[in-house]
Amino acid sequence: LQPLPSAELEADDVAKIYRSEKVAVTQLSRAAAKKANVLKALQTATEVIHIATHGFVCADIVNGRLGFRPVLALHDGLLYFEDVQALKLKARLAVLSACDTFQGEVDAEGVFNLAWALMIAGVPTIVVSHWKVRDKSTRQFMSGFHARVCSGLSLRLAMQRTMLDMSSSGLRPRAWAPFVLLG
Repeated sequence: LQPLPSAELEADDVAKIYRSEKVAVTQLSRAAAKKANVLKALQTATEVIHIATHGFVCADIVNGRLGFRPVLALHDGLLYFEDVQALKLKARLAVLSACDTFQGEVDAEGVFNLAWALMIAGVPTIVVSHWKVRDKSTRQFMSGFHARVCSGLSLRLAMQRTMLDMSSSGLRPRAWAPFVLLG
C-alpha cells in the first residue's frame, strides 16, 4: 500500500483539536497501530473514534462463497468487519477516514460494511466514505469537521459546513462529497 503522509498529520490535527477541549485521546500511529492496540483503543474510547488509514474491500471466501469483505489496513494486518461487530463500544461517534469505508457485502439484509459493524458494536453515529478519497483533501476535510464538532455544532451541521467551505474554496466534489454521516 502507498504511504499516506497526510493521514498521520490528520491524526495529529484531530488529536490536538480534542485535547484542546480536554477530551482524552489515544493516538496510535505507525508501529503502535497494531490490531491488538487498535481493538483495545476502540473499546476504551468514550467520545470519538477516528481512524485514518487505507480502507478497501477485498474478495474473500465468506460463509463458503465468494464475498467482499470491507477492511482497514493496520500496521500488522487488517481490521475486518467481524473484528469490529463483536466489540462493545461506548463512543458516540466513529470516523473512518479511509477509502471505500461504506462499501461491503450486499445481501437480502442490506450492505455489511464497517459502518454497520460499528453500529452493531454500539456506536450511534458514523462518518464513512462512498469512494476512494485523496490524502491531502481528506486531512483538510477531517480537521475542519472535528473543529466544528468541538465548537459546538451538531454533527450534521459540522458535516454540512465543512462541505460548503471546501466547495466554496474551489475544491471539486471529489474532495468533500465522498463522506456521509450515518445515524
